[in-house]
Amino acid sequence: MGADRAHRGCAAGWHVAYNLSSASAVASGTVAAVSTTIVMLWAVALLTPAYRATRRDAPSPLRGDR
Repeated sequence: MGADRAHRGCAAGWHVAYNLSSASAVASGTVAAVSTTIVMLWAVALLTPAYRATRRDAPSPLRGDR
């Protein structure tokens, strides 16, 4: 699997996890809050390297530019 496909898969996985954790009929109260927080932390973990690359004029790791 190429780097570009892996990053797309990671982004797609994030969206699925976010939608299931925040919009599911089963998820409510504490369960919804905890799962949504975990998914938001995952987003920070994905976007932090991209932000750092932008600050030093390097290619974004999320785009697979190498």
